[in-house]
Amino acid sequence: MTDTKKVVRTFTGRVVSDKMDKTVTVLVERKVKHPLIGKVIVKSNKFHAHDEKMKARKVIWLLLQKIVLFQKLKHGSLVK
Repeated sequence: MTDTKKVVRTFTGRVVSDKMDKTVTVLVERKVKHPLIGKVIVKSNKFHAHDEKMKARKVIWLLLQKIVLFQKLKHGSLVK
């Protein structure tokens, strides 16, 4: 049997809301090229992330690790 290593997706984003207990809202932006026009467009997604120690504050850039859903809203946990 071959060992298959699971690839963990990580995203870099900035905190836009830290008002909830142990949860932050992270805005993840990525640049993609438009298929027809060719112009570079900024696409963004907001994720709720688990912040156990409540260290993340607004306008801080951080690394978000994508995890299996363990709550309805939370899609990741903070790495740094």
